[in-house]
Amino acid sequence: MWVVRCLFCCLLWAQVASAAEVEVSLRADTTRVTLGQPIELQLVLNYPADRRPDEPNLVELLADASFVAGARQGPVDSATGRQLVLMGQARFFELGSQILPSIAVAFVSAAGDTLAAQSSPLEIVVFSVLSEGEEQLRDIKPPVAVAGGIELWLVILLACVVLALLAALVYWLVRRYRAGLQATEPAPDPVDFAAEFTRIAGMGLLERGDFKTYYSLLSDNLRRFMERDLGFEAMEKTTSEIESLLRTDEVSSDVIRQVVGYLSTTDLVKFARFYPELESARRMPDTGLAILRALEELVRARAEMQDAAEEVHADPSL
Repeated sequence: MWVVRCLFCCLLWAQVASAAEVEVSLRADTTRVTLGQPIELQLVLNYPADRRPDEPNLVELLADASFVAGARQGPVDSATGRQLVLMGQARFFELGSQILPSIAVAFVSAAGDTLAAQSSPLEIVVFSVLSEGEEQLRDIKPPVAVAGGIELWLVILLACVVLALLAALVYWLVRRYRAGLQATEPAPDPVDFAAEFTRIAGMGLLERGDFKTYYSLLSDNLRRFMERDLGFEAMEKTTSEIESLLRTDEVSSDVIRQVVGYLSTTDLVKFARFYPELESARRMPDTGLAILRALEELVRARAEMQDAAEEVHADPSL
């Protein structure tokens, strides 16, 4: 009986020792952030030199944190084995305690045997962004009623309906008037979206502290360019919807990452009262221009492929 116990203990010790060969840890540069503030994440993999990690898809595993993949470090050899670091940024748009789940990674040897390890869950606490001068949350007020027992919200609702009908009538009249003008006016010159980035940079908005207008104009310029050259409606779409349209259009992952990162930054300034560093803001027109050039190259390559296909179709001897 003692022989069996000894064998069992040896097997158990061997499994524990093997599992200790690999390690996975999820790290963040901070665990207390405001709404929409970017968090730098690192998934650190430590493993022996004779094994290869099956790298996880962090974009899918951390989708609830709006994770955007970044650079990677390694693998780097050390006295104890190898280390690989996968990096990226996450953002939370809900208040309170947010949990980044455990990340499981399999490590495969040349012989085909597998060891698995996983990181511990990571808690991130998200706080509200208060307006300038505010020090505490506003009190919750009871509903207000007007004389006669009619609640104020009902009066406001009826007024909004009337205003909406009037606005719809005015909109219809303006559209009809503009349609008559367009029948006689020449078509406007095409927009130079590349030059528009330069024009926005020279408007002096950053010097006046008008970050919201500055970032809104940059976002709108890129969105209008995508509407014209990629052929889908972008002005009223969210950043996530634009990402889905780009993936459907089979745009490269690198270009999609650049577009989503650019529009996400402008969204933070427009809607979450995020104020970036001045130098970073000054680089935004050049970054937008680089993305525009990448999309132009994509459109140009597709047009050349289509022309070549039409030539082959027109001449069956080719």
